[in-house]
Amino acid sequence: MLQVVGDRSAATLEPVILQYILQGTHIISDGWRAYRNLANIGQGVYQHYVVVHEQQFVHPMYPEVHTNNIENLWMRAKRKFKRRFGTSRELFPTYLTELQYRTAVDNDDIINHFLTVLAILPMKLDKQACSFVIISVLT
Repeated sequence: MLQVVGDRSAATLEPVILQYILQGTHIISDGWRAYRNLANIGQGVYQHYVVVHEQQFVHPMYPEVHTNNIENLWMRAKRKFKRRFGTSRELFPTYLTELQYRTAVDNDDIINHFLTVLAILPMKLDKQACSFVIISVLT
């Protein structure tokens, strides 16, 4: 899940991590100083691996530990957002949500998936929210 935050400090990131990342998760990060304490937050409920790109792109002891997937996702996000003239800061969280959805669902079947999700959702959407979601998925 991508989450928009006000800054990249440990004080901001750690509560978000505790709220959204399951205990026992292996967190892979770069060497950003705000991540230094991740193995200790929540009484040590996370495994934390660090890949410092100035030294290597893959963890030297664990080849499956790298940040390539998230770096690729962020590169695609920035590229897509640049193509959208007038990208709004206010709507930025919705752009991230759409990107996550499109990444998780095969683009060839995105409409069928979206309609299936709408059919099983037990919540009420007002017309404005529903039209926004449909427009967002179709663009």
